[in-house]
Amino acid sequence: MQANGGLVFKTDRDVRLIGVGFHLGEGMNTVRVNLFRLPCLEADENCAEEVASSAAETIALVQVDIWHTLTATI
Repeated sequence: MQANGGLVFKTDRDVRLIGVGFHLGEGMNTVRVNLFRLPCLEADENCAEEVASSAAETIALVQVDIWHTLTATI
């Protein structure tokens, strides 16, 4: 599913997300990636909780049966 330019998904088991890869051609671009948890039934900015960011090197836990979204700023 895709919404507002981000990838929206949920999993059927807990997942430890170690990284996300992008191919942008020559490698001259910078990408900032954020992972948000959407605990509310309606996905809006007031409900989203940041789980991980490419600015901080952490392993993110994607929890089972909860909607998440990955956003990228290039």
